[in-house]
Amino acid sequence: KHTPEGYARAKQCFEQALETDPDYTLALLGLAEFYWQNAFYGFQYPRDALVLAKQAASRALESDDALAEAHALLGTLRGVADYDWEGAGAAFRRALELDPNSPYVLFRYANFYLWPQTQAEEASALLERVLAVDPLWVLAHWVLGYYVYARKQYDRAVHHLHAVIEMEPGFYLAHCVLGLVYTQQEMHLKALQALERACALSPGNAFTRGVLAYALGKSG
Repeated sequence: KHTPEGYARAKQCFEQALETDPDYTLALLGLAEFYWQNAFYGFQYPRDALVLAKQAASRALESDDALAEAHALLGTLRGVADYDWEGAGAAFRRALELDPNSPYVLFRYANFYLWPQTQAEEASALLERVLAVDPLWVLAHWVLGYYVYARKQYDRAVHHLHAVIEMEPGFYLAHCVLGLVYTQQEMHLKALQALERACALSPGNAFTRGVLAYALGKSG
């Protein structure tokens, strides 16, 4: 679950696995993913979490340099955290060389390399490919929902965001982006309902409160 409690439980599981085997590659990758997600969703101070994510990802690659997913996560961190797009590109190329069909690698490449490099069509096409393989991947639906919202394809955005909420009702960012979509469609009551739900699911979150304030202003 994409909640602080869900992530904390996952971290406990990864740490228990590493107590048994300190070089367990998948547990190291999971721990790196935990810290990255904590930074991304604002569950932990990003500067601290990103340092720990890079450390865990590097340890995973020391254990198994052929793990495509670890290279993809390292590419994500190099680009988003360090703004080292050349280094990010090298890491993603290595990941794609190792496993060109991995949904995880394709998702990260689309979301954290192609999209920031303003290659929106290519990023969206890759996410469609990911969802063709794994139609129940909540994050892929959410990200694609945001992409098509940003490209003003509002009906497609609603489709993907509703898919997220159906599978994971507590995922606050899906409600948040849905509120933005409804705001652009001037469906203000639906927008405010979605954003109030997002705020209720993420108490004290400055981002969701800011989006709600924006929608209130647009509603008049």
